[in-house]
Amino acid sequence: MTIRVQATLRIGGTLGRSHLANLTAAIADDHAYLDWSGEPFDPDKIEEGVPLVLTVNEIIGGELCMVEAFCRRHGLTYARWSGGHTEFGPIRVVFNGAGVPQEFPATTDDEVLIRLETIRALGSLHAIERHFAVANLTIPPFIIDPEPA
Repeated sequence: MTIRVQATLRIGGTLGRSHLANLTAAIADDHAYLDWSGEPFDPDKIEEGVPLVLTVNEIIGGELCMVEAFCRRHGLTYARWSGGHTEFGPIRVVFNGAGVPQEFPATTDDEVLIRLETIRALGSLHAIERHFAVANLTIPPFIIDPEPA
């Protein structure tokens, strides 16, 4: 049996309007919605000045594979919270627009946790604070650029 859990994905950054149809298709492929009630994604309902928030009630492994891959290809920042299951705990995944996404253990309320072995490996309060700063990445507003430069 495939494990399915809830997930929330917050996306920020600037996307050219010419890519909006591909983002919409990725959102549909992942069966993501604008809210927990299941309101389908409609690009006309994107709120200005805030991150784009997508939710999904049951997704395999808690990962929005198509949307997250799209975000990485287009340099969009994101943070995903995925609920846990008996086989794994909740996690937060953050992507700052470059490099590789980073995973952090989290609570069911999306608070980042830190394991004792991680504290020991980090070695200093300053390093621990940097760890939390990365995990609590501020997601910028999601902006549709009418004509990319």
